[in-house]
Amino acid sequence: MTNNLEFNNGWQEAVIVVSDLNRIAKDLEIVGDWKILAEGELEQEQLKLWSLNDNAKGKYKLVRNPDTSKGYLRFIQLDNIEQEQIRPSGQIWESGGIFDLNFRVTEIEDKYKKLLARGWTAYNDPTEYDFGPVTVSEVLMVGPDGVCFALIERIAPPLEEDGEPYAISRTFNSTMIVRDIDKSFKFFKDKLGFNTVMEVLGHRLDAGPNVLGLAHNIVPNHAMNVYIVHPNGVTDGSIELLKLDDLEGRNFTPKAKPYNLGITSLRFPVTNIDQQYDDLKDKDVKPIYEPTTLEMQPYGKVKIFALELPEGGWVEYFEPLN
Repeated sequence: MTNNLEFNNGWQEAVIVVSDLNRIAKDLEIVGDWKILAEGELEQEQLKLWSLNDNAKGKYKLVRNPDTSKGYLRFIQLDNIEQEQIRPSGQIWESGGIFDLNFRVTEIEDKYKKLLARGWTAYNDPTEYDFGPVTVSEVLMVGPDGVCFALIERIAPPLEEDGEPYAISRTFNSTMIVRDIDKSFKFFKDKLGFNTVMEVLGHRLDAGPNVLGLAHNIVPNHAMNVYIVHPNGVTDGSIELLKLDDLEGRNFTPKAKPYNLGITSLRFPVTNIDQQYDDLKDKDVKPIYEPTTLEMQPYGKVKIFALELPEGGWVEYFEPLN
């Protein structure tokens, strides 16, 4: 199960840098029945790729929804370095970095109350709304280090997946708040070769409670523009680009470094990684470093390289060598 990777088909895991390695992992264990898959020390070579000093040290804990082979979370705690939150007190209309990770849930009110009791906060109460062809109830939960999880319960039509979600499902989508949605969309489409899963432009929510955390009377004034993209055009390891019209705030792009606190990168398993690297360079995409061999459990030795996204955050491509 652990090495049953889906190559060239969405991201396998999200990397979250945290101040306490056990904190969010424990919340997922208690509220979502998640389990530890692997843990240990980070290789020094990994830290060098992040341009950290020789005194830096790191350890990781990889967790997952049981009986799933993707949608993992890799928590990383770094020591002997200076860090800051990527999106400190960030609002949903403020751009830069990776905003959240999406999870499917059942009994959303129960999960919401349990996370509140464990010290999480939220932008909103669980709120039902229509989004494209589906009706959902959603709440944006904010935990330690500014990490944001979107808990989503499908109302209609029913999910087709058997046995999903568990209590809190594997993470299946990640949202990025962007200032220039056309530029980011073209990067994924033209440079990375992603396909469009969903395009919702100019969508307006009704006045009243809303998932955006906006004042109830003004929410209809600010249209949502959304693209969801994925290598094969499905919502499983996909990336959502979101822009709210006529709302501006801080830009967190400069803080979106791989060692700062928050969601830092999405890791995609690929085949023929050296060819992938060369193809991207031919498209004028400048990887941050060349394909490099690392030990990355549970996959064993991998070759990996990273790209910086137009508005911060990383996409990493990796290929197991075993």
